[in-house]
Amino acid sequence: MKRIVAWLGVFALLAAGPVVFLVLERASGQSGFPLDDAWIHQTYARSLAAGRGWSYAGGPATAGSTSPLWTILQVPAFWLRIPPVAWSSALGIGLLFVNAAWVRRWIGRADPEASRYALFLGLVEWHLVWAALSGMETILYCAWISAAVFFFFPLNSDIRWKDAPFPAIFLLGLLGGGGIWIRPEAVLLTGMILPTIVLRWKTIATGRRGIFLLGMIIPVAAYFLFQFSLSGRLLPNTFFVKSAEYSALTSISIFVRLLQPWPALLAGPAAIAVLFVPAAVAALLRERRWTALVPAVWAAVHLAVYAVQLPATYQHGRYFLPLLPVLIGYGAYGYAVLRRRGETLLPARIVLRALGVSAAALAAVFLWIGARQFVRDVQTIEEIVAASKWIRDNTPADTVVAAHDIGALGFWGERRIVDLGGVTDLSAIPLLNGGVSLPEFLRRTTADLIMSMPVFYHDDLDDCVTVPGFPRGVSTLDEDYQTLVYDWRTGCTW
Repeated sequence: MKRIVAWLGVFALLAAGPVVFLVLERASGQSGFPLDDAWIHQTYARSLAAGRGWSYAGGPATAGSTSPLWTILQVPAFWLRIPPVAWSSALGIGLLFVNAAWVRRWIGRADPEASRYALFLGLVEWHLVWAALSGMETILYCAWISAAVFFFFPLNSDIRWKDAPFPAIFLLGLLGGGGIWIRPEAVLLTGMILPTIVLRWKTIATGRRGIFLLGMIIPVAAYFLFQFSLSGRLLPNTFFVKSAEYSALTSISIFVRLLQPWPALLAGPAAIAVLFVPAAVAALLRERRWTALVPAVWAAVHLAVYAVQLPATYQHGRYFLPLLPVLIGYGAYGYAVLRRRGETLLPARIVLRALGVSAAALAAVFLWIGARQFVRDVQTIEEIVAASKWIRDNTPADTVVAAHDIGALGFWGERRIVDLGGVTDLSAIPLLNGGVSLPEFLRRTTADLIMSMPVFYHDDLDDCVTVPGFPRGVSTLDEDYQTLVYDWRTGCTW
């Protein structure tokens, strides 16, 4: 009976965040994704489902998907005729549970009490709920990281599966190397798994090490071959275009760049959890559990790489959300360690329990705050969807549209696209890094219309008027963030 009650409690926690988010979304009259990039995955997935390969909106095959595995996981929705938002959200909620479950098991090997705290935070932390409903690969990447730390970096003294049968060891190798199909930066953690396993297995037969290494190498090599076949490069287009688009941010002090993600990341119960990470690290150092400290090293490296290469903290720190499973795990473990040590000291007991209650209260409050932000995010993207549908319904079929955000336009617009964001066409890099102006770039294309938010090209779009008949004045968004459609050939004074 206790087990049934416990499982009911887990599923109630799992449902709490998505229910709050989706109820507020429906109450606002919205239904969709909070990121335009989610529609990029859906557009590629629809092409795959129809047998057209990695074609984007009827164009040639391109390396525009940062996460091929996440794109592939969207394909069944089109075969089964399930609405893409519903399919992706259900998949994300399932992965929210998987992520929390792996974090719980990682911590539970060493401390069952701490594992309950980790499970709670993993299920109700609002960033993770937002990620689960975002239509993006972030929650899948978090789940992969949680599984990887469970299998390869246990908090207790040993890797128990080292004597497993050869097929199981091979599958674990695939797990260790397969993260690159979710996000290319997964190679950072994969690169730490490899030496950890080799060093821990010094006395293990060469054949076992070899089969594990083979399992790791196959998905990594296959990924690079896949990307090269699409673009002639080893990495997806987004690696190059994001670096170009945000290159100006790298002029900021590296110290500032290292600090920038934390306000977004710690807006919620993670602000309490992170206070106990030092206690967890100190306990592991005292007990010389070196393997268990590797995830902390990975988190620091992940943070540093993004600070150097792509110091962008928009969309609630989306690129840094994969740090949360590790922070939650260490934080829960550190909290449990200090609670046991402070049990005989009344002041320590009061402070620690107060912090525990505060974490739970922050989780509840920020679920509401996060849900309201989710609604605003969806509203912004739904305006892009509405503009894309307007183009589909009100322009000739041979119209060519230049757009910075091409996700919703690719899925709903049914028109040829000139990609100003470079996701499907790297020729836009000079525009992104300021090498050419928007008018100069457009004159080299066959584009008839521009679909964009004014904020992207303020200096140029201030000199333009929208296409006659395009609905204006119905949006509640700031005008800079409204998606507008311009006939640049006749409506701009360039």
